[in-house]
Amino acid sequence: MSAANFGQRLIRRAARVVLLDEADRFLLFRYAPDGMAPFWFPPGGACEDGEDFATAARRELFEETGIRAEPLPLGRVTEYDYTTGEGVRARAIEHWFHWRTAVSRIDTGGHTEVERRFMTEHRWLTVAELHGWPETVYPADLAALIGTLARKAA
Repeated sequence: MSAANFGQRLIRRAARVVLLDEADRFLLFRYAPDGMAPFWFPPGGACEDGEDFATAARRELFEETGIRAEPLPLGRVTEYDYTTGEGVRARAIEHWFHWRTAVSRIDTGGHTEVERRFMTEHRWLTVAELHGWPETVYPADLAALIGTLARKAA
């Protein structure tokens, strides 16, 4: 986690990739940390020291899915405060990217130890399945974002 002081919070620079397949399904990982309610989110993660967001998007997509790609920027940045599973207060600054793939089989062999421990499930979902999903999904407006990307591809 790349860090700098922000008041009392750690800064976590990260890249997220909305990964769509040919049927407009999108990939989510289920994260179930100890003592917290599970939640789902797209591939991505923290920038390494000296790494820009685009490079982090490429690297994280490959490490988490086995897919080599050049994710395209969405022009979207989200910032939010949260507490890590280890109890560290942090501020996330996430740059968003997207990619469409013909690959549906995901290779999780590149997952880190923490990812192997807490990200034990992944799933391709449709926007229809997302509505009423029983667990929290990040970002909250993912369905609208997917709809925009699906329309751009049409």
